[in-house]
Amino acid sequence: MELDITTFHFSSILSRVGFFIVFSVMIARSPQARYLWYWGGALATSTAGSIIALSIPQEAMPAPMLGALMFSAYTASMALSWNGLRLFYDKPGKWRHVLTLTGLAGASYIVLPALSVPMTTEMSALYLMAGLGAGLVVIEIYRARHERLWSQYVVAAAFLGYLMSFAIGIALLFTSEEAVTMTSAGQGPMIFDQVTSIMVYLGFIAMSSEWANQRLIEQAETDHLTGLTNRRGVARLLGAMHFSSTTSAVLMLDIDHFKEINDRYGHEEGDAVLIEFAERIRQTLKDHALVARWGGEEFLVVLTDSTPQTAWQRAEDIRRAVAGAPFHTAGGLLDVTVSIGVAITPTLVRQFDTTASAADAALYQAKHNGRNRVCLSGPSSADHVPLRSGQFNNP
Repeated sequence: MELDITTFHFSSILSRVGFFIVFSVMIARSPQARYLWYWGGALATSTAGSIIALSIPQEAMPAPMLGALMFSAYTASMALSWNGLRLFYDKPGKWRHVLTLTGLAGASYIVLPALSVPMTTEMSALYLMAGLGAGLVVIEIYRARHERLWSQYVVAAAFLGYLMSFAIGIALLFTSEEAVTMTSAGQGPMIFDQVTSIMVYLGFIAMSSEWANQRLIEQAETDHLTGLTNRRGVARLLGAMHFSSTTSAVLMLDIDHFKEINDRYGHEEGDAVLIEFAERIRQTLKDHALVARWGGEEFLVVLTDSTPQTAWQRAEDIRRAVAGAPFHTAGGLLDVTVSIGVAITPTLVRQFDTTASAADAALYQAKHNGRNRVCLSGPSSADHVPLRSGQFNNP
């Protein structure tokens, strides 16, 4: 049964024009977002392809140049979508790939018939080139699965739909007993396009919105001076961390005499100390801990799967890294030390506040004992009890 392809093309054009208006507004509001320009270009080229297709009578073969433009436009839409995704994921664009794939599709429509290639082979080649663009999109999204954007999987599903339609189209070309025409060859992909195109462009809009929301959350949960997680972000990151059945540790760190540094050298020098202090913690712990600026000159570290001995040793590593070399400030070199309180718990997520309070009490003990030292608070049958620096209370 032949479907009314003209109606499909017309409805496709109308939906794309609507999305193009939306993307135009988004581009006007965020012209620096280059990926939006590419996605808008994908919309424009696919719309152009549909307009050309609408102008061709059913059962008629497009003229060589007209057909070349139509298939180039459809293939360019796939390639531009892929290139826009690369820019969205902060990867370099690949203009040469876009131009090559687009030009190859148009050239194939002109060259293959001139070489007396059968219609089935010609259409299969064109489907394969368009499918390559769709496949590149799916691969790009798979590689970026760490981005944690749920909407990107809607886009991936849509382009998988395109791939499926092209594969079905190729299979029908070689198995159909009827003579292949441009209309019959295009029915399958055109039907899929009615659904998948909407999924694609709604998905792109949702990805932009979801990414913007994530950035807002990250900004709200990040200390802008040091780049560390702030107090607000600790709870969310704790929920995402993996804890085994062993104990974990909370370290409370406080820069010694920081108020005097601010009073004597000024707040700019104090900020420089905070920045370098945070960097020394990062360099000491690498990626094996959650590090946060808890407030003012106080910092927090969470160590998963840590015994009292290993937690104390890591705290000592930090203390030595801070005291071992002067800090570089605009006013010259400055000696800085840190006091650290450590608390251990087997159930950190459920008892974080209690454990943090115990670490804070141990920090107070370190300050009271002379500063520039580590004090450990270990679990007991009653509560977390601060101990002398370097001692362990093993359960």
